[in-house]
Amino acid sequence: MKTDTLFHEFFQAAPYALFDLLQIQPECAYVFSSPVLKASERRLDGLFEPAEPGHPRFFLEIQGYHDPDVYWRLMHGTTLFHLHNRKFQGQPWQAVLLFLDEAYDPGIQRLGTLGDGQLPWLVRGVIPDLLKQVRGGSPVLNVLRPLITDDELAVRTEAEQWVAGIRQLPEVGQAKKGILMALLARFIVQKFTHIKREELDIMLKLTPIEETVAGREWMQEGQISILSEIIEHKFDIPASMAAQNLQVLSVESLKELSRVILGLDTAKQLAAWIEAHKPAED
Repeated sequence: MKTDTLFHEFFQAAPYALFDLLQIQPECAYVFSSPVLKASERRLDGLFEPAEPGHPRFFLEIQGYHDPDVYWRLMHGTTLFHLHNRKFQGQPWQAVLLFLDEAYDPGIQRLGTLGDGQLPWLVRGVIPDLLKQVRGGSPVLNVLRPLITDDELAVRTEAEQWVAGIRQLPEVGQAKKGILMALLARFIVQKFTHIKREELDIMLKLTPIEETVAGREWMQEGQISILSEIIEHKFDIPASMAAQNLQVLSVESLKELSRVILGLDTAKQLAAWIEAHKPAED
């Protein structure tokens, strides 16, 4: 099940959900991103930046298949970040490694002596197990409930309650609530592939997020933010200028650009692609 994009959009909409999942009480708010590390073209699965100085950064890796190198890849990304951002060296940080299934964990012994003894720098867990252990319930984690539900009948009976919990989130605006509900629908469709999206929208009483003005604006803003970072590192174009150039593209074109951008070699090719995908003028 390919869920990297879903988790990225989920944590972008609700970064505090990670701490609800881990049952950690952070001392400040956090902002989620997935930056590309300059020169290496290495994208971090997730970086949680504290909104206030003095608090730890959290480096997230989500693993949905067996990879014997996953622990070293997490170390590699964390190390590269600090090499490229020397001003953060010496500041607190913590790595988080989450598996979609326990079978995907190759074992901490892959780190050799680095994995011996206590590991205060690493938090690891299996997402379905963590969801089952969450005490008191967290409505924002309703988005992930399909990961621990194998019974389609249970989905059909409980999904509307999951949506109701999301609708009642006090700290989330209407646009982001719409995105969280749309993400819940996408997690269900990925788990139960035979359920048609149109059927699910009716079952959950959802308006597809792509059809709401607020939802489309939020999706466009998130896509532009991510692509601007990639363009700055790949083509040495300031992110602010890149963002301005991307404003003319639709949400669909931005999604397509995110799929092809690593295949573009020059800023001239990028400019031509953007020009070719501008919406036609009336």
